Amino acid sequence: MGTRSITNIFETDELDGRLVCTFYRNFDGYPSGHGKDLSDWLKDKFLVNGIGAGFIEGLHHNRAGTMAIELIHHIKQSTSVELIPTGSSEDYIDYTYNVTFEKGLFYIEIISGDKSYKSNAKQFNPDD
Repeated sequence: MGTRSITNIFETDELDGRLVCTFYRNFDGYPSGHGKDLSDWLKDKFLVNGIGAGFIEGLHHNRAGTMAIELIHHIKQSTSVELIPTGSSEDYIDYTYNVTFEKGLFYIEIISGDKSYKSNAKQFNPDD
């Protein structure tokens, strides 16, 4: 049986902070699995609004939707994921992850039952 998770990806506050994408992962959804996968991929990345001078492909992402496509593709290389309706919340989900970009850093919030943990991707520690 898998440890199921959903991940919500939000746009920057500068662009209304809207929920732009939700995806489901059936296996390894626990913090030392999916949480670590998220932090490892996000920790050195940035969101920008527009491609201008200094834009570095693979490091900078033009808005959260573009980043979400690349993140999902990366995770899909090692496990099964699928897009689901934004904001989905099901009883069978073990962990919910919220990915935001605040003050130049990606943050990962993990919610499981009545517990939550939030850290920037660079300092993410799944054992906290």
